[in-house]
Amino acid sequence: MRTRAPNFPDQSLKARKARKAAYHDKWNRENPERVKAWYTKDIEHSRVIRAKWHKENPERKAVANAKWQEANPEYMRVAGRKASRKRRVLKRVLPYVEHVTPMPASGLCPYCRVPMIGKGHELNAPSLDHIVPLAKGGHHISENTMMICRQCNTIKGDRPLSYLLDKIAARDVATH
Repeated sequence: MRTRAPNFPDQSLKARKARKAAYHDKWNRENPERVKAWYTKDIEHSRVIRAKWHKENPERKAVANAKWQEANPEYMRVAGRKASRKRRVLKRVLPYVEHVTPMPASGLCPYCRVPMIGKGHELNAPSLDHIVPLAKGGHHISENTMMICRQCNTIKGDRPLSYLLDKIAARDVATH
């Protein structure tokens, strides 16, 4: 049987709304499977409800966003890099095409042949490289991007690809 939030007519409207919100929050915490079923059943309606809540509760939204960002720092780094790259491109009035740059099929860096299995700031982590750097007039399009290891990308920086290839060749000569 469905229960309703109790009504207290002697309270102010603000207090009644707060009590109702507390009741619904408690119910949602106690019945997560029913909440999830409702949201998945009527996705479009739930989007409208969420948009309305976000508009009416900017302070609570900010607190919730801050908590989520603190709990998910790896997503924030990716989002920050993506936004930064887009700002740099748009500042130069260059084409910006949203795309996904695939990993090489072998999983190896195409230049130094190191397996790209690292995460975050490890030297063998995969990193997005612009073949012609944005700073030198390159565009953020699929034909100008590729995944290389972070170490090669750090060495290359905003210099041409020939600089990286020369450095790798010199390193190979020195080790053999």
